Amino acid sequence: MRLSASTRRWLARMLAVKRKRTPGGKRRHAPDVDRAVWRSVVNPKGHGFANWVRELKGKSGAYLIRSSTNGEYIYAGESHTGHLHKTLTRHFFQWDRRQRGMHPFNRAEGGEKPGSTYDRDRYEVRVEMTDRDRAQELQNEWIRRFKPRDNEVGYGADDEVPF
Repeated sequence: MRLSASTRRWLARMLAVKRKRTPGGKRRHAPDVDRAVWRSVVNPKGHGFANWVRELKGKSGAYLIRSSTNGEYIYAGESHTGHLHKTLTRHFFQWDRRQRGMHPFNRAEGGEKPGSTYDRDRYEVRVEMTDRDRAQELQNEWIRRFKPRDNEVGYGADDEVPF
């Protein structure tokens, strides 16, 4: 049985391995975040997270959280292990240390700092999916460029010395 040309093209598209093309290789500069798509994580129907957030499962990339009222950059994060959904959504769950069996943070005793949580209705998120190698690099670029309020940042060559 011979297939028509249009059927062969359709079949080739369906069976082809999808590859993300990056023109010119890896990006060297962070994308223009000011013109980027900022979205709410709230599901328009009112239950859980928006569909686009659920689609992040199994993906790697970086995200930037900002206030929807004044545009202040709040936090930059990343997942290079394919857990972008889990890493992002933990910022929008309300919990405290006692519920998780944690006590006041003490790095010397091996304690884990739980991280900041935010009200879903007051913040919006910019996500860029990348390959595993690029996620941390993009997060670090965003931290240097936007100096988000809640990121713990060490002093770099461009930062003012605190003494």
